Amino acid sequence: MTTPTLYQTELLDTLYDVITQACLLPAGSYDSMALSAYADGIRVLAKAGRLVIVKDDGRRVIAERVTPTRNQCNFTAKTD
Repeated sequence: MTTPTLYQTELLDTLYDVITQACLLPAGSYDSMALSAYADGIRVLAKAGRLVIVKDDGRRVIAERVTPTRNQCNFTAKTD
């Protein structure tokens, strides 16, 4: 994966905030609740290395946060 631009990082940050507000469960996992827009958002965040998908069953996607030991992405954007 290439390093995201500042604009892409801002978009991912915003998407992460929306998905966290809508899908975060008290136990700490994320559930799309069978809403395709949330499922797609979780998949985008997983591609970007922000979440790890535990189960993907069409519109129902369950994910977890990336822990430092599992995180292989650098989330900082180049600003120059």
